[in-house]
Amino acid sequence: MSGVNEWYVSGGNHYQVCNCGNPVNEEEHSSDAWVNDNGTHKKVCDVCEAEFANGTCDGGEATCGSPATCSVCGYTYGDPDANGHVPSGVWVTENGIHWQECSVDGCDAKIYEAACEGGYATCSEKAICVYCGEEYGILAPHSYSGDCDRICDECDDVRDVTASHTYQNGCDATCDVCREVRAAAHTYTNACDECCNVCFALRTPANHTGGTASCTERAICSVCGAEYGQLADHAFTSSMSFDSVRHWRECVCGAKTDEADHAYGEWSEYGNSMLRSCACGHYVTSSAIADKKSLGTGILVFAAVGGAVTFGTVAFGIWTLLSKKRI
Repeated sequence: MSGVNEWYVSGGNHYQVCNCGNPVNEEEHSSDAWVNDNGTHKKVCDVCEAEFANGTCDGGEATCGSPATCSVCGYTYGDPDANGHVPSGVWVTENGIHWQECSVDGCDAKIYEAACEGGYATCSEKAICVYCGEEYGILAPHSYSGDCDRICDECDDVRDVTASHTYQNGCDATCDVCREVRAAAHTYTNACDECCNVCFALRTPANHTGGTASCTERAICSVCGAEYGQLADHAFTSSMSFDSVRHWRECVCGAKTDEADHAYGEWSEYGNSMLRSCACGHYVTSSAIADKKSLGTGILVFAAVGGAVTFGTVAFGIWTLLSKKRI
């Protein structure tokens, strides 16, 4: 490729031409440096010296002390902005007015200048501006609950007053106007009384005492006559009560415990009958049939509460009727 030394440009590329006529060494333009000229910028290729990346400077923001800086080439362009002050970020406050000074050297402009506002004053502290954070204005007047109130609601300042306190009644301890508390005694009917007879204030009374509780009625206090406490436990009998099906132990109030069905033991002889009993005392019997020829074979069982059942007139009549039918 002897004789190849001239660069040719095509768009954003450059190349050389071989003696044979074919392009060689083709590549993009490249340069690390920008050239700025009164608001325009460009680059000059380090290889072929062709200009590329031409454009108008843009971006950045002019201040009161300097023009804007191009966001592409990094050079300044245009003119400074007389109103383009740069606030310092530090508030200056004087006589209820606040502002920030311009941070540009040589500029003494006041930015965001305005009267302080927001917050609220009390009788002990001035209002705090919501922008600069400094106090401003004057203190608020003291605040009292009424003409007889001596102490300011805000700052505890004490003043002299001549107005009389107002109370609901003789045992009311707190003034209705200023809430000042005085010593006052309540009146109760007795040691167990919960409510004052004058102002109806409630208290925790002494414990009731005396009386005896049962399983149906609580004890009666010997001081105030009121019921108190819990019912007593049931007093169940040691012996069992029973009917034909179940047995139980019973309290005088009618409550029952240990209630269950009868549980009978083995059969045993009882006169001319057989008997078996439950632990509660209830038993049942069976009568052997004397005339098997007339009545057939079998056993007639009679249940009894608390004792054995013997053949009576009714039973005899029934068996006689059956015998006659079988003859």
